[in-house]
Amino acid sequence: MIDVFQVLLFALIGFATGILSGLFGIGGGVVFVPVLFILFPGIGIPTDKVTLFVIATSLFAGSFASISSFINHLKAKHIEKSHALYLSLGALLSALIVPTYADSINGFYLKLLIIIVLLFASIKIYFQKNNAAENQIKNNLNKFVLFPTGIIIGGISSLTGLGGGIFYVPLLLSAWQLNVKNSIGTSSMVVFITMIAATISYIFSSYHLNIFENSLGYIYLPAGFLLGLSAIPGAWLGVKFIKKSRESIIKRIFSVFLLLAVIKIILEL
Repeated sequence: MIDVFQVLLFALIGFATGILSGLFGIGGGVVFVPVLFILFPGIGIPTDKVTLFVIATSLFAGSFASISSFINHLKAKHIEKSHALYLSLGALLSALIVPTYADSINGFYLKLLIIIVLLFASIKIYFQKNNAAENQIKNNLNKFVLFPTGIIIGGISSLTGLGGGIFYVPLLLSAWQLNVKNSIGTSSMVVFITMIAATISYIFSSYHLNIFENSLGYIYLPAGFLLGLSAIPGAWLGVKFIKKSRESIIKRIFSVFLLLAVIKIILEL
């Protein structure tokens, strides 16, 4: 069971993560995953099941943050709908299928891949300059690659609990050359679809298991609801902040954010 201090801690973490979700187009998993790895063993979740509980609960909680972020970015007209649709279809497919194999996959090499991609993206985004004419050409040439990209990232996101925003945003910025606000807004839609689809998949593949009290399969509901619901107002604030910010500043903040994520993952190897 969680005590009063843990309730407040989960709520505070959820709120802060919601701000990041709205600001950077992430689903919150990059914060939820390391935090849950620290807190879940102390709650009493079986040691051999902690990783699956962390991933599934992170995706469940991230669904709340990402839908709030998605709706607010949609209202702000930050979503490039054709890009979001192609990415979402691919992510939906893999997010529904891949979690059913989560028990049998070794995450070590996946973490190495994440480190390489994030480090490259962080450096590229920090030094990238916008070019409107080049952007339009690259958008037309590369749009058909969005569907398989969604499949790959959706699968990785489903196995790590990260949601995919840390991949979608840098790719939309660098490979498809969207501006930073549209990259973040477009990512927020795809992240929501990825996280909700993966959550549903984890529920259907594990709902019959009675592993731990107050859990639905591998989702620990008290933590999931506290993190997710408190992230909703945070995501609203994050979107408000991005609407008033300069793109160059947001881009550099996000690149530093990615670098910190890389350091976090390296420390977990």
